Amino acid sequence: YLAQDAGMVTDLLADVIEEEFRSERVPHVVGRDQVGLLKRRAEQAFRLTPYRMAYIQNKLVDGKREDEALLSAITNIDLIAPWVKCLTGKKVPLHGIYSVAQLYGELLKPLDVIEKRALIITRQQRGGMRQAFYLEQKLKLSRLSPAPSTDPEAHADQLLAEVDKSQRYLTRLKLLGREDMLVVHCISTGAELTALRETCRDTTTLQFRFHD
Repeated sequence: YLAQDAGMVTDLLADVIEEEFRSERVPHVVGRDQVGLLKRRAEQAFRLTPYRMAYIQNKLVDGKREDEALLSAITNIDLIAPWVKCLTGKKVPLHGIYSVAQLYGELLKPLDVIEKRALIITRQQRGGMRQAFYLEQKLKLSRLSPAPSTDPEAHADQLLAEVDKSQRYLTRLKLLGREDMLVVHCISTGAELTALRETCRDTTTLQFRFHD
């Protein structure tokens, strides 16, 4: 297929379990110094993969000469390298390698995600469940977990179990206090959405929003 149209500019979109995220404080610098600093921090954090990125999320945090950066990487190169090899072998121009988790930021405005702490959950086409956690509209981490069941009620029960895991994990990372409210935005359709509406109930620390 690629050989038939080798001039086609191509984007590679990855939706994988093996993706990691880290938030770090870095010195406040600009221009080339910032580019070089972020490149070094990403290389130090994820030495075993070339598929990494870093960018500034908050500047001059706490009034200090420090910025907050998000570092992320696809850690299993065997998932990406064969596709890159195929593209380069056919001399197909590769525009970029993109992470589904990073693209979830495009959903914030259409979903009206304005809460301080929000979790977006979608059911992926191949059966996985993607969660992305945002703190003040900034992505902090994302994970893709298996969701093998096709039964709507079982899917709803599993979603609740995954939300509970995420709550505890975020608490351990100190991204979520034990009494903090987490707003969960569930994107689904049909019978699964109906089951989610019937199963997922608000609590003192959880609120659910449903999107068709």
